[in-house]
Amino acid sequence: MLAASDFLFAIIEKGSDSLVAFARVLTDRTYLALVLDVTSRPAVDRLLDPANRSVTLSTLERAAAAVGKKLRVELT
Repeated sequence: MLAASDFLFAIIEKGSDSLVAFARVLTDRTYLALVLDVTSRPAVDRLLDPANRSVTLSTLERAAAAVGKKLRVELT
């Protein structure tokens, strides 16, 4: 997914190297640009917050897909 993007934008916090914001763009470089997968640090923090009971497997699958990965859950 990321490899097929025309442009990737990431804002990284200096010092901690933490991701602050991310977006990717698909464009024909002439007329049309489509901005996709826009996220920010607060959105990522909400997703990773252990007290957030609204995170579902579907949410995690979409988050993984946004960075070109697949979700794998393993119970041992």
